[in-house]
Amino acid sequence: SNFKSELFNFDKKKIISKYKEKGFFNMNITHELIQLNNSRFKLIFYIEEKDRLYISKIVSDFEDTPDEKYDIFFNSLKNKFEKNDFYYDKKIIDEELDKLNQKLIDSNEISYSYQAAILEKNDDFYLSIYRNNEKLKVVNKINIVGNSITRDKVIRSKIAIEPGDYLFNHNKTKSLRRLNKLRYINSAKINEVEEQDSVDLDIEINENKKTGNFLLAGSFSGDTGLGFAIGLNDYNFLGSGNELNSSFDINSEQAKFAIDYKEYLLTKPSLTNNYSIFNVEKDLTDSFGFKSEETGFGYKIGYDYSEKVNMSFGIKYNDKKNHSGINSNNFIQENIGNFNQFTLNYSLVYDSTNDIFYPSSGMFNKINFEISPKSISDDSYYKIRFNNDVYFGSEEKESFFFISNRIGLADSFDNNLKTINAFSLGGLNFKGFDYRGVGPSSGTTYLGGNNFYTVTLGHGGQFLFDKKDNINFRSFITSGSIWGSDYASNNNFENRLSAGMSLDILTAVFPISFSYAIPLQKEDEDKVRRFNFSIGTSF
Repeated sequence: SNFKSELFNFDKKKIISKYKEKGFFNMNITHELIQLNNSRFKLIFYIEEKDRLYISKIVSDFEDTPDEKYDIFFNSLKNKFEKNDFYYDKKIIDEELDKLNQKLIDSNEISYSYQAAILEKNDDFYLSIYRNNEKLKVVNKINIVGNSITRDKVIRSKIAIEPGDYLFNHNKTKSLRRLNKLRYINSAKINEVEEQDSVDLDIEINENKKTGNFLLAGSFSGDTGLGFAIGLNDYNFLGSGNELNSSFDINSEQAKFAIDYKEYLLTKPSLTNNYSIFNVEKDLTDSFGFKSEETGFGYKIGYDYSEKVNMSFGIKYNDKKNHSGINSNNFIQENIGNFNQFTLNYSLVYDSTNDIFYPSSGMFNKINFEISPKSISDDSYYKIRFNNDVYFGSEEKESFFFISNRIGLADSFDNNLKTINAFSLGGLNFKGFDYRGVGPSSGTTYLGGNNFYTVTLGHGGQFLFDKKDNINFRSFITSGSIWGSDYASNNNFENRLSAGMSLDILTAVFPISFSYAIPLQKEDEDKVRRFNFSIGTSF
């Protein structure tokens, strides 16, 4: 089934579409299938990018004076294109037009909408913003054809139009973007059938009928060593548009089995219900001095406020059994026993970065509140974490600067904050030091701390040539500390400092990261590890 020409052509259309979204309108793509032996083939796509469209100027193609809403839109659009070195990017245009046209609808200005077009004059290209007069036809019926697995009501929940609405061009475009982003839909098309005062919409769906996957993977982390994972998932479970994932992960520290189900609400697609059950066995003998077994379940409601902002609130129940303490010290024995834990969690995320693995521009902020209330939990505590990453650069520039900040605060509502609930520092989160190698310890037992911070300043770019090599280089300097353990005799704030460099190799499957860092400032009890290596995560 993998050798059907329509599959190759479908992939080519997807690649062409992505290139055109970035302004490579004259690109060309071909493919070649090479037989290596009787059972193995190599599929090669040859891409000729050619020139990317450069926007010489953004112009307004209407005579009257624009209002305040348009001024805000125009300035925002211009600023984003300046950051993008004035190269064409359809995503930027769509996002800004969506915000402007929605403001028109909210203020009941429905006789026109704003659209964009590319104009050529004397070998220069202009981005023209013009007004499109709306016909103000009412949507009568919405018909869906081509879906044999996905239910009609699932598809209807993803579109921005309902029967009885006025048909606005930007809502039609928004609906198509939403549908084409779904992994269980290969492509979608909306046709209009006009009557006198109304219009019917026929939505044609090219459906992906194979939405289940089997995962078999290995990994390596400088913190937890070799890992192995098996998983089964389906991102259109029984045609519901919901996701079901089951996984078994094992590394040198823990073995975890989990089943997760993500339900998209049909009446409010920006809301999701997330259910999980899990069983975890941990061997923490070399770090916290005991072993642990956990069984539990959780529920979380997620809300996508916008494409960049999302939040969630959840509750989780754990039945914990900590055992096999290596000695009778109180920092170990206070962890030992059976604990019924209810944990409440709230998180807020803002993400405007341009890449999931190796961003070079934008900002990522995340704040997380975790609380285990005294009235319903055997081990009560709270935790607050804040992550902030800022990247100064763009997709077109070969280098960038970045700042990465991490802050954590925690404490117990009753007695000491157990070491298992404290923060740890070192390894991948503080390069130059060993995993859980920063902060107080007693013999081989790590104590951690109730508070920590790290600040990293760095510079990144391509290692040798350009982005085609997929090898990225960073140099960095990190300052940080961990303090406030309820079991340490010395809880003074002691700063640490390290400097180093890293190489991230972005393979087709996962990133591979190498780093070398030297501690410039350390305490006697800290453990050093200069070289670190991981598969599956970048810097």
